[in-house]
Amino acid sequence: MKISVYQELSNIMNKLSNNMKTGVFLGAGSSMSSGMPGIKALTDSVRKNSIHKEAIDKIISIEKTKQMNDYSTIEDILNSLRMIRSLTNDMDSLEIFGINGAQSSLIDHDICNDIYNTLTSKENEIVSNEDLFKAFKRFALWANSVRNSNAIEIFTTNYDLLLEKALEDREIPYFDGFIGSYHSFFHQESVENIERESSLPINWVRLWKLHGSLNWFWKKNREGDVIYRSNHELKKESDKEIVIYPSKEKYTLSRKQPFTTYFDRLKYFLIKSETLFIIQGYSFSDQHINEVIFTSLINNQRLHVMVFVYEDKVLLDNRDNFVMYKNITVYGPNHVIKSGSLFEWDFDNLSEDKFYDQFVNSDMKNVTLGDFKIFTDFLIKITTTIGGELDA
Repeated sequence: MKISVYQELSNIMNKLSNNMKTGVFLGAGSSMSSGMPGIKALTDSVRKNSIHKEAIDKIISIEKTKQMNDYSTIEDILNSLRMIRSLTNDMDSLEIFGINGAQSSLIDHDICNDIYNTLTSKENEIVSNEDLFKAFKRFALWANSVRNSNAIEIFTTNYDLLLEKALEDREIPYFDGFIGSYHSFFHQESVENIERESSLPINWVRLWKLHGSLNWFWKKNREGDVIYRSNHELKKESDKEIVIYPSKEKYTLSRKQPFTTYFDRLKYFLIKSETLFIIQGYSFSDQHINEVIFTSLINNQRLHVMVFVYEDKVLLDNRDNFVMYKNITVYGPNHVIKSGSLFEWDFDNLSEDKFYDQFVNSDMKNVTLGDFKIFTDFLIKITTTIGGELDA
């Protein structure tokens, strides 16, 4: 079966201008479009440069046995290390898989520092290059232009600060649950009561970083380990432990930590009222997030999810899940899943005004909205077309 490119791009434009509650989920593909390394490149870099290569290879060997998978990512490695840390309480007298608690703590700390240094260096390069940074600044402008009775909410698994820097570059206010200016602390109640108390203006973007951030750090206080936010450019490797990627244990830790609160926020956002949820740059590799999305599709029939993928592989690999739900549409370069059916693109009826030509590759017969740079260009241009005025 085939489906018209022109008709579907028109439908997307209409959905985005429909004035309903809107949320966005940004996966790694959004940052990769600007040059940030993806999870595979990051994993390979850490494995190559780490002084703990022998221990890391041992963990990878164990992960292969557990997952029946030939490739373990850096997040799999961190999860195993944190399991060891949790069971040994970081004690050097206890060991699991030949790695003691103190070693696992040191390796965890060093891996996160390697990730921090790699991503921070690349992030600075992107921000200083107008062409590389343009997509995030355009996305920030579009997010600020969304005007209805609900604030736009952005969920992301990305550790980097490209989105925060883009919002601040455009002087767009946003809230992420942290309060304070020196060592900002996470205030759970502000996130949970954000609507009930009308505590923030509608035009403030809500930003929820589900896997942590380069400017989050662990700190001990009278209540134990807590997370605070600081200027990540002032980080000193020797005395700050960065908070990225929540291990499985983190989901059940203190309610005062951001991870559980953010996931609760995602569940609440998707289940409440008529909602448009845009997913961009996500490979559907996080089963915890997938469960929240797919459960919400069942429980809220007024939830409309639009997914834009860079490669058809993501669409086809997850086809059995996508076709189960009538209220999710997945757009790939060559295929579409809509209303529970798989379609190929039909390029025979493109608009005569050529507006949509810039978002398709007619020669290659594919649609390019899975590329975050092109997607943000689309957002800016359709907003201008329907009456917006954006200085892109």
